[in-house]
Parts: sequence; structure tokens; C-alpha cells
Amino acid sequence: MAIQLFLLFNACTAPDPADTALPDDTASDLCWTDLAAGDAAPLATGFDAGTEGIAFVDGRLFVSHPAGIAEVGADGVVTPVVTLDHALGLAPAVGGLLVADPGVFTFDGSGDDGRLLYVDLATASTRALATAMPNPNFVTVTPTGDTLVSDDTGELVYAASGGVVTTWLAGVPSPNGMALAPDGRTLYVATTFLPDPPLWKVPLDAGGVPGEPTALATFDTGAAPDGIAVGADGDVWVALNLASQIARVDPNGQVETFTSAVTTPASLAFGVGDGFDPCSLYVTELYGETVWRVATGGPGLAVAAAPVPPGR
Repeated sequence: MAIQLFLLFNACTAPDPADTALPDDTASDLCWTDLAAGDAAPLATGFDAGTEGIAFVDGRLFVSHPAGIAEVGADGVVTPVVTLDHALGLAPAVGGLLVADPGVFTFDGSGDDGRLLYVDLATASTRALATAMPNPNFVTVTPTGDTLVSDDTGELVYAASGGVVTTWLAGVPSPNGMALAPDGRTLYVATTFLPDPPLWKVPLDAGGVPGEPTALATFDTGAAPDGIAVGADGDVWVALNLASQIARVDPNGQVETFTSAVTTPASLAFGVGDGFDPCSLYVTELYGETVWRVATGGPGLAVAAAPVPPGR
């Protein structure tokens, strides 16, 4: 995420991308009709210091803010979950949340005080799963089980396994948000701190080995691409943080400024669960007070929960 971070734990068994899509014959019928595509409505407000990470777990919505994690109900009621010294990126895990604790963030990519935490939602307890990382940012799990961790202060995407971090992909400057295409054979990666920042397309072979990244699309200098999400139709939704826009990029690289109805969008997630619209993006706001719902007009891919971390 721009200026902030996002991370996910290495899973022994990765989710099947086919399991994340809504059924083709019912998805469109589930779309809410109260908003036109591109319109935004506030879901919850009062986050004076802004919000960053977002994740759905078992139909419940959670966001990170500088003091910890909060649940946001479908009715907009905000309930504190845990208090943390640092809390940025979120990802769903079975029974809980994976939380990126960046420690002291460094723009030069130095330091090793970043941690990956697991928050058990049943007990509101927290434990560290991994330590000694520099500036972990965003995470996704590939269909072959690699947990990929980006760091927008460097040029690498890492693979994290058993507490060991190795280089999975080099040559993507300032990598940030990551998401898989519906077939699981393409990884999209957003660049944040670069003139004309690209959205990268990384092919994956059947064994999950990455090929050469290519720029699928570019954005205006200073837009600061941040979190991304993928629709069931393969479109990539990109939070342009400092431009206060959400862009839509089709699989051929055509870019559309979809909405300017939100300010400093950070993370994006399609709705999952009762009371949430599967055809809306739920959006955190880095420098504002509000968590938004933005109607897209079509369903997205839900992000599967990682398996319960070992040792629970």
C-alpha cells in the first residue's frame, strides 16, 4: 500500500482460484441496485487517523488503522478487535486475520523489525508468525502455494516459507498491491513510487514459476497505485491513492478512471457475506475517516482464507 504495508502468511495448501469466484449463473442476480456503477456510499466513519488494510473473514469485514484492528458491521457499526502498536495490511485466514506489523517504516528499504501477526478472532489474541522482515507491504498466495510478499521500498517480490524469505521475482520497482487473474495463471502487481507507475502482468507456469514481468498499463505520475482487486470478468481494479481515484484496467490493458468519488483509496475488497454487496468494492481511506462502498456493476473474486497457521 502507498506509504503503508500489506502481508499474508505462507500457506501449506493454496486456495484454488476457481473457489474464489461467485457462481456464474447467480452472480449478476446478487448485485445490489441501490447505487449506479461508480457511485460511492459511506459504510462507516470516525476513523480519525485513516484506514489501510481490509479483509473479509467468514462474511465479516475488518479494517486496520494505526491503533489496531476493527470490525465494520454491515450496518456501519465499528467494533474494536485488538489494539496494536502497528497495523497495516490484512488478509483472511481460517478463524482469524493475518496482520502486517511494519515496525518502523523506512523509505530506504532498511530495517528488519517487520512482523507477521495472526489475530484469533474467537479469542482476540495475537501471536507473531514471522519476524525480521524489512518493509513488508502486500501479500497473496499463488495456486501452487507460494506466499508472495511485496515491499514498495524495493524492487523485489519475496516468497515467505517457514520463516524464511527468498526472492521470488526481481525487476518490479516499488511493488505494492498484488492479485491473481481468475485462472490463477497471471499475477498483477501495482507499482507505487515511480514516474508513470505501471500495473505489471506476471505470467505463472503450471508449477507457479514466474515469467518475465511486462507492463500491462500505466498511470499518471504521482497517482500512487496502491491496493488492487480483480473482478470475476478479469478486470483489475486499482486504488490510485494520491489521485483519489479508482481505475479499472481490462485484461488487454485499457485503462478507465472508474470513479473519483472516494479520497485517497488504499485497499479494495469485493463484498462477501450477508449485508455486503458482492458487486461493490469496499474501500479503505488512507487520509480520511471513512470506509466506503463503491458499486461496480459486476461481481468480484472473493479472496480465500489461508489455512490455520501452524501451531495454533
